[in-house]
Amino acid sequence: MRCKANTQSGDQCRNNAISGTSFCYISSHGGIRKTFLQRVCNFIQNKWLGLSLTAVVSLAVGLAGFYQRYHGSKLATTSGVITSPQASTMSVSVGSAEFVMLSSDGVVFDDSKEPLLQIRLVSGRLLVTTRIRDENGNLIAEMTDNEWKHQQAPAIFDRNYTQAALEIRDRSGTVALQVANLGRTIAVAAIFHCPNGWTYMAGPLGGESSGIELRPPGQPLTTSIPSICEYPSELHLSSCPGIERLRQRSSRAHAVFPLHFPVHLCLSPPSR
Repeated sequence: MRCKANTQSGDQCRNNAISGTSFCYISSHGGIRKTFLQRVCNFIQNKWLGLSLTAVVSLAVGLAGFYQRYHGSKLATTSGVITSPQASTMSVSVGSAEFVMLSSDGVVFDDSKEPLLQIRLVSGRLLVTTRIRDENGNLIAEMTDNEWKHQQAPAIFDRNYTQAALEIRDRSGTVALQVANLGRTIAVAAIFHCPNGWTYMAGPLGGESSGIELRPPGQPLTTSIPSICEYPSELHLSSCPGIERLRQRSSRAHAVFPLHFPVHLCLSPPSR
């Protein structure tokens, strides 16, 4: 039954009346005593369509927000951005050696065809670009202008990172890439597998000194890159206490070299 009350415009109310009465949930419509439950039920009966649409929209918005948070957390496991402060000069440290970049393109290491490690200065901001491959030449990690991403397992063994550092271990558990923003300089250590089968490790030798170890096909490296992060990362995400060790080493007196041209790696050995 339709409510018999009139609206302010003089038209009959369009609401359905409360069961057993002639008036709807609105207090001013009808002089009978209406219980709170009667009014609520009648309100839902008259407004069910609007309430349903509101619930659907709210659910859709909630699901969209959940998806964005979930998708963002999943994406963060394979990608991210290392922050770098403003700097007046480009500087990269490999072990205890520091290189001031004087080349126009900022390439530190290359394979004579493409950069393996590049440091650029854009508007006073240090940007790092590198590519890391496994022993079969498959790309397992890359960083382009501080934005990094890596392949998921089994291509990699594990990885850990903070806003200032990234470390990736290969399938054997060996650190394959390590990049840490120390403020004044960017500390870099990496293992480069070349198409010709040779392997190069650029980083700290013996924990303190720096250098490049190279091994022909089939021969393993005799040195390794000390880890700065804790593992497994799922239990120690963003825990990289070794950054402080790198920072202390960079603050001590050490050799500083100007780098006018990139260091060429992965060159084919001379024919016999």
